[in-house]
Amino acid sequence: MADPRMSDYARKRAENMARNAEKLAELGIHEAAKFLQIPIREQQKRKPKGYKSEKKRPRDEQPLVIRRSLRTRGISPEVGPLKDELSDAKVVPEPEKLDKLNWEKPVSFSDVRVNDELSDDSVRARIGEAVKGECLVNSEDQRPKDDFEPLSLKLAEKDVVRIVPEKILSLILLPLSSKLVVAAGDRAGNIGLWDADYNEESDESVVHIYRPHRIPVTAIASAPASFTQIATCSCDGSVLLMDIDKAAFSRVFLSDESLSAMSYLAESTHVISIGDYEGDMKLVDARSSTVASHWKLHERRIHSIDSTPQRPHQVATSSGDGTVSLWDVRVTKRNLATMTHGKAVHSAYFSPSGDQLASTSYDDHVGLWSGKHNDDPVMISHNNQTNRWIATFRAIWSWSDNYVYIANMSRAIDVISTRENKLVASLRSEEMTSIPSRLARHPLLPGVLAGGTAGGKIFLWRS
Repeated sequence: MADPRMSDYARKRAENMARNAEKLAELGIHEAAKFLQIPIREQQKRKPKGYKSEKKRPRDEQPLVIRRSLRTRGISPEVGPLKDELSDAKVVPEPEKLDKLNWEKPVSFSDVRVNDELSDDSVRARIGEAVKGECLVNSEDQRPKDDFEPLSLKLAEKDVVRIVPEKILSLILLPLSSKLVVAAGDRAGNIGLWDADYNEESDESVVHIYRPHRIPVTAIASAPASFTQIATCSCDGSVLLMDIDKAAFSRVFLSDESLSAMSYLAESTHVISIGDYEGDMKLVDARSSTVASHWKLHERRIHSIDSTPQRPHQVATSSGDGTVSLWDVRVTKRNLATMTHGKAVHSAYFSPSGDQLASTSYDDHVGLWSGKHNDDPVMISHNNQTNRWIATFRAIWSWSDNYVYIANMSRAIDVISTRENKLVASLRSEEMTSIPSRLARHPLLPGVLAGGTAGGKIFLWRS
């Protein structure tokens, strides 16, 4: 019975609730709800189980062959019908082994050799013995005639050889008139020597590969005082001298900073200029392994260092800060001129006469600088955009001041005329199957040009 003190609304609500409860009881809803709640709660407590196949599929007798690209397998895409000089090379020494080498004394070639099938006697016999009759020449003798025709260069199938396992960052041709020898350094610390003169009986060239550095070889140079000595510098902070006669590497200098550029001073046989990632340049005496001078020249990495016999006291540097600078090394940090690009400058090299500079920048220009201090610029448009797999382009001079060579992304080498201030031709060949981003010309023999690729190959063009 409803409470007499309740309001009309409350009383009406209580009557409706009582009537609904009677109807639910007549239908048996409460008993059905209790029956359904038990399995629902139990199901909520159960932990989900993973799917289990009731019946396993039988394995095929023949395994499924999955096609994988060369890139995913860590193999260079530049492998074709040409003979791969590194096919049997072992991938040693490892960085751990290199750390254990005692650099207080010369390190034998055998301790850092990559291709075991060649001995120290082999490199001495093929290269060391061949240069004994060579004579050191002065800078005037190295200047060939100005009428060399750049399009006379041709690329033969036999002149395409892979000499290092990784991307080539530094490249030179040794200054020998009796034998063609190419030296290259790659991003893994390997140094490759290619004797490009072929044996008439076997018609094969010989490649010697060593790994004295742990990480990228950023620069390589031939020692002016000896045909059989090659200097290298690396991001590991070391400068090494490779002596073919002694079949050994010697440490000339060790820096706390990563080294990015190196060059012998013109008209000097023992002073090496070294640039690092902090924008500093040091002059190192290779005989005593001491630092003669140390300057802060740029705010960012020094990419190249060059000097000219015509003005041996001047040094040209290029940097990631977008500048090309001329310095007088006789005076502490005396800046003669500073030329500016829109972006990082990857190289700046003197012409054979020493009267001009050619710079290469990521702002898509090749700069030709002339004048008293090379401060009168001519900017020539050129696509210098490379990707992470291709080394940056660096324009180099021909055997005269008339032409400049630079690679392009179309697997060709562009020829720029300094008289017309424009691109006039391109060197192309079916044999050049990849981009020769780094170039080097022979210092004595006009018409011998080498290009290095991201796959460690060398394309050797000859006239």
